[in-house]
Amino acid sequence: MTTQYHTKLSISLDQIKEICGLGPKNTIQTVGVCGSWDNFALNRLGVDLSMSEPTWTGTVCGYPGKQYYYYLLDDYVAFYDKYKPTVLLGSTILNVLEIQQPTQQLPAITASSSSPHMEVKDLEIEDTPMESLSFPSKA
Repeated sequence: MTTQYHTKLSISLDQIKEICGLGPKNTIQTVGVCGSWDNFALNRLGVDLSMSEPTWTGTVCGYPGKQYYYYLLDDYVAFYDKYKPTVLLGSTILNVLEIQQPTQQLPAITASSSSPHMEVKDLEIEDTPMESLSFPSKA
């Protein structure tokens, strides 16, 4: 019985990307596991084994550029916060993935052969207050 349920979860990260509509440049890593599919299959978590196969769903949390995906088991909902793991009563979470959005590529700066000078646009310079600078003290 365990193997039967376990094979349902044999899913590659590429398949997860496809299901979630993510591009090839997205990176995925597991950030938390609460409970296990084996425990679910053996009915150790108090859920009905006749429930349909888990489906992937996702939510955007408060951390920029990151999405946390979790399993939704029919009416059982579980979610995960990296800093405060939370599982709703009567629910289980099998796996939590962190989806990193691809970083935005900066435009390349090139010099044309006719001009030795390069044109730089939208340059952001961060001002640092003098008080926050540290200088080596003279011995």
